[in-house]
Amino acid sequence: MDKVKIIDLVGYILALVWCIGLMISFAMEAFNVAYFYFLSLVLFVPLYIWRNRVAEKNNPLSIRNLKEPFFYIYENRVGTKDEFVAMFGLDVYEYFLRNTYIHQLSEYNKEKGDYCWETTKLGMRTKVNFYS
Repeated sequence: MDKVKIIDLVGYILALVWCIGLMISFAMEAFNVAYFYFLSLVLFVPLYIWRNRVAEKNNPLSIRNLKEPFFYIYENRVGTKDEFVAMFGLDVYEYFLRNTYIHQLSEYNKEKGDYCWETTKLGMRTKVNFYS
């Protein structure tokens, strides 16, 4: 099971327990609003922050995970599709093509045995804007 799904499941269980506790406190006429607000913050805010960090870490197209590919295209300017895909994955390659950070040259490079890509001006500016 994925970590994000486990964290979601724990959150649902905590929410259910919280609701049951709220109903019991109403039934016993021992309702304390401050207690439940504090309990909510203690239980759900750290869980929510942890879930978002895990989800971002697992997402190959998050800003955090795109830092290395941006440095790569900035430093190398040109390369082959196979090298890029081997280093960062096909999802990142297609994302960079779709957003025109790189463009694929239309000619097949017989020397390198693959299609080549080239960094665009947008790719250079984006690297400088995000990571400088």
